[in-house]
Amino acid sequence: FEDGPALSDRGTLVTMNANAPPVDLEDDNSDTVVTRTVHSQAVGAVGPDGGRVETRAAERTPAQVAAAQKAAAEARRVEQAAFVQAAAAIQQVVAADPALTPLAKQLSIDLTPQGLRLQIRDADRRPMFATGSIEPNNEARALLLRLIPILQTLPEPVSVAGYTDAAPYAGSGRGNWDLSTERANATRRLLVENGLPETRIKDVTGHADRDLLLPTDPLAAANRRIAIVLLRTAPAH
Repeated sequence: FEDGPALSDRGTLVTMNANAPPVDLEDDNSDTVVTRTVHSQAVGAVGPDGGRVETRAAERTPAQVAAAQKAAAEARRVEQAAFVQAAAAIQQVVAADPALTPLAKQLSIDLTPQGLRLQIRDADRRPMFATGSIEPNNEARALLLRLIPILQTLPEPVSVAGYTDAAPYAGSGRGNWDLSTERANATRRLLVENGLPETRIKDVTGHADRDLLLPTDPLAAANRRIAIVLLRTAPAH
């Protein structure tokens, strides 16, 4: 131990405590190799002499790997089922409210690798935000408020993103980056002020016109949208 940490050359690598007290071993003239290992409950734990002890977890057995994979698959299945149920609930809420029926075609719900995505899009002569405004109009606000109780039933973190079309925005020296970001943040603020816990918000981003919903028609109204994504937390495998 005088020269620093030592690594076992047999089996799993184990970092020894360089300051560990010596161990007295009787020499029985045999060829048996005696090693001393330091055990800790966590990587970087403090050893009995105050030094740092680094350990490496033993490799899992095939049975343990199989059990972990089974648990991950079950968690993924449960989360996916919850997303499907939430999507159906949102569709029912919109269909049952006459005030929201005209907006049904402007709300899209899909399952993506990232999670359950809700997109509220503009339509011709039916915008969700007034031109140049960062605050959702009354129709968009009514729709968002009806989504909150369903979002509250799920534990996943929430991502909010704003998008514009390709038409340049030149309001008060600001551009589409500012507009898309401020609209996303206004949506976040509305969700939080009406019951969605602030701790659920993972991120708020603006994408300007860099991710068009209809790239072949960059000025289409549908490119102007807000996306709310419930992010997956269950492991993929």
